Amino acid sequence: MSANAQQPPGDYDDLMRAAIDAACDGAADGGVPIGCVLFTDDGTAATLGYNESHKQGDKTLHAEMVALRRLIELPSDERPDPETLTLVTTLEPCVMCMGAAIELGIGRVIYGLEAPGNGFEQRVDLRSPKRGGRAVPGGPVRWMPEVIGGVLRADCRDLWVRWVEAREDGPGIGFAKTLLEQTEGA
Repeated sequence: MSANAQQPPGDYDDLMRAAIDAACDGAADGGVPIGCVLFTDDGTAATLGYNESHKQGDKTLHAEMVALRRLIELPSDERPDPETLTLVTTLEPCVMCMGAAIELGIGRVIYGLEAPGNGFEQRVDLRSPKRGGRAVPGGPVRWMPEVIGGVLRADCRDLWVRWVEAREDGPGIGFAKTLLEQTEGA
């Protein structure tokens, strides 16, 4: 887990299990094993997604982006307030996905496995005073979600182990092998 991520203060295991299920669906559909679910405060799944980048040939179709796009496609009277939502994803979001969560005003981001060198925590310093809903002083962005990493980390990493073991090569295999090397024993 990266230095910026917080240890889980509560029990988010059930939420992460739903994201793991979405990741398994994505892998079964020919993609990499990354899943994301947006939950309301009462634990209801609002939207979900899995990584469709390789399948669709669109690098913006990360699991988080798919779930966030589905959120904004909901009719306005059915769309929950983003500040009340928790984005749960099996792999630490990249800068694009975290940026989208920030821009939409998502209240909390929970991830399972860190993504050294590719995740937002390595590329963006979140040690500013704006963690968990406080304003970033002096910046145009006035909202940062609370970030919690490492929830069911071993289970999320195991998704990648099983995925690599089932393939010899193909889209995503290089990324997956590097990810496993970088997260081994952490």
